[in-house]
Amino acid sequence: MGSVMVRGSVLWVQFKELNGKWRKKPTPFRIDGNDPDRQRKLARGMLDQIERDIKAGIAPDLGPLTLRQWAERWTKTRERGVKEMQLFENYAAMLLPMRLDLIRPRDIKAWVEELKQPGRDLAARTIWHKYSHLKTCLRDAVVAELIPATPCVLPRGTLPPRIDKDPTWRAGALFSLAEAIQLISDERIELRYRVMYALKALTGARHGEVAGLTWGDINWTATPLPKIVFAWQYEKRRTKTGATKIPPMHPTLNAILTAWRAVWPSLYGREPEATDRVVGLIPTGKCEDSSQANPALREHLEMLGLRVRDGHDFRSTFISIACDAGAPEYIVKSITHPKPVVKDAFEAYLKAPYDKQCDAVLKLAFPVPAWAQPAGAVVERVTENAPEMSATVATTDERALLGDQLLTDESGQDGSEPAIIYPVVPRPARKPAESWLSADKTVLTL
Repeated sequence: MGSVMVRGSVLWVQFKELNGKWRKKPTPFRIDGNDPDRQRKLARGMLDQIERDIKAGIAPDLGPLTLRQWAERWTKTRERGVKEMQLFENYAAMLLPMRLDLIRPRDIKAWVEELKQPGRDLAARTIWHKYSHLKTCLRDAVVAELIPATPCVLPRGTLPPRIDKDPTWRAGALFSLAEAIQLISDERIELRYRVMYALKALTGARHGEVAGLTWGDINWTATPLPKIVFAWQYEKRRTKTGATKIPPMHPTLNAILTAWRAVWPSLYGREPEATDRVVGLIPTGKCEDSSQANPALREHLEMLGLRVRDGHDFRSTFISIACDAGAPEYIVKSITHPKPVVKDAFEAYLKAPYDKQCDAVLKLAFPVPAWAQPAGAVVERVTENAPEMSATVATTDERALLGDQLLTDESGQDGSEPAIIYPVVPRPARKPAESWLSADKTVLTL
């Protein structure tokens, strides 16, 4: 156990090194200032950090602690530490060499102003995100008693207003029903991506939630529709808001997942287990990050001759199509935006009925793609509610994957012209022109 001592007006620390020898070292803290007790606590915090490094087998850096050194230690304790350290390297390089105890608010202000330069071409929300990341790091340095106070105290107006970089982007950040159907039906798109797009478009889930979904998270026996439980994202991290989403499974999604389950072993080399991800990377089964999935989506959209959009836009697509079809907004909100924390006991007991959530999901007029048609199904064409689209025939490779049970007719003969199957989905008459309004914005204008 080390100790803090005074020599003149300077505080020193004494500790045992990795080789077992005791060593004394002066600190930058002094007792001849206005708050000697605070200086003693900071010296104790420095000693505690040195002893933690020694216990971990790390030779302590006995020079003044820099932001880089603290950030490296701090990110090692974080779940996404590697990525967070990359953020420091990419966006806060001018601050990293500075002594942690000498960083002042003027330095933070100069850094923010540098991020705002036109040459950096950063969106306002990106700057806010980088600032919040640094602020959290320095707040934890205060808690560790390495600095007396955080320098992240900027005057109002220093950070840019949180508005979209492109003011026209948000209005077009969704897919039409016909476009979403094309993305889950066109056989030129890799089968795994078609399943991924169907999960997003028919549940309103975020990419991380879909990427982390496992076969054990699906309740096939629930009634009146099976349930999908989105409690985690990616590698078993909690969802973005900490809330658990349990959307009903649309009949078309049921058919798609059933067909995907049939070919899963041939792609991954074994039968799926409850802990295996539904749409993991082939053949490893690992989660696919949005930085990989979004470029693939852009390629698919360009191939189909459609406007380029982001994978997150499937979320607004689900909400908009459901509300357009007549689903009550509060029911749709209970599916896509459940609250992680409730304010009182009454709110905790107030839940949307599952049968009403099922009714809302059933209003989505998505046909079953040809490649997911079950054997012996009766063809139902809904010409009024479903958008026009050409029937597609499964490719030779997909016939081999899907197997005879999915691409043969009742007689067992190969179906040379498989028809698109449209599930019988009740759909009310279209409402007159109006806006679907939420508490803070217009979701869709008809």
